[in-house]
Amino acid sequence: MELLVVIAIIAILIGLLLPAVQKVREAAARTQCTNNFKQLGLAIHNFESTTGALPWHQGQLSVVPASTVNYRQSGVLLLLPYLEQAALFAKIEATDGDKDPWWATFLNQNQKIPGLLCPSDPAPLPASNTTQHTNYMFCLGDSIDQIQSARERGMFTSYQTPALSGVRTGLKFKDIKDGTSNTLAMAERRRASSGSARDMTMTYIQAGNWFTTPNQCRASFDFANRSFPTSVAQGDLTTWSGVRWHDGGSGFSGISTNAAPNSSPACCWVRWDAGSGMYPPSSAHTGGVVAVFGDASVRFITNNIDSGNQNATGTGLSGPSPFGIFGAMGTRAGEEAISQ
Repeated sequence: MELLVVIAIIAILIGLLLPAVQKVREAAARTQCTNNFKQLGLAIHNFESTTGALPWHQGQLSVVPASTVNYRQSGVLLLLPYLEQAALFAKIEATDGDKDPWWATFLNQNQKIPGLLCPSDPAPLPASNTTQHTNYMFCLGDSIDQIQSARERGMFTSYQTPALSGVRTGLKFKDIKDGTSNTLAMAERRRASSGSARDMTMTYIQAGNWFTTPNQCRASFDFANRSFPTSVAQGDLTTWSGVRWHDGGSGFSGISTNAAPNSSPACCWVRWDAGSGMYPPSSAHTGGVVAVFGDASVRFITNNIDSGNQNATGTGLSGPSPFGIFGAMGTRAGEEAISQ
């Protein structure tokens, strides 16, 4: 009888201690995530100090004809020398600078970069001999249709932006009219769960320009069951998010500010993994996501941040963002008033 009492007491103590242990573990993971973003923010500033321009979010290390590659390398490659990865950068520049990131001959895609992963993300990590992942994404602005266009609204450009003098040339800090402390540089996004998953880590694609507002994308998801409904074909759900750390395509390594963190699945405007669309930040942290701003300050953005009119058209945008404070954080020159 006494043994049963002791076992019961131990079970009660474990039940009381477990939530506390989980809170400590999550606090440690969030701290690590914050430190990772701080290093990325400093790397962006050091790159700008060295080159006189910001990195692009998508481009190419080597000058090669656009007819031979798609200029899809991630701007993270440019930051490697400032993340204590100078040797890896030199190797990639020498062997892979002229390759698209999905080429089998891209030798360095299997290189794990520890500072690109959030320890809170529950998605399984890839094997060491396969393409490595990332959780940390460049902010592409608040537009649904203007990613990779002359009207990109975030603080980073893509290779298609006109008037750039070279493939390594991006915007300058002076181009961020809203101020670097008000402009989002990077935020986290959960990695895709698996090829058969139907949760919010998957990206929903459908051919054609099929949605123009955040709520139209959100309507594709069954929030009560935390799953895409059976009316959404499995073939229209992709595992793009974060699965190629070196790929600058928006589906792989971009976030947008047209919907609050953890409030919506990602929806691609066209059937293309570098296409425009909605790519909300997401995380396994409680209550929001970690992000770094243009001044290298790291902040926690809550899920309930003002995201404006979610029925507003997110295409053809100009001027202030219709998506509230969060939308304004994604624009470099929207001239919005941001209360933080």
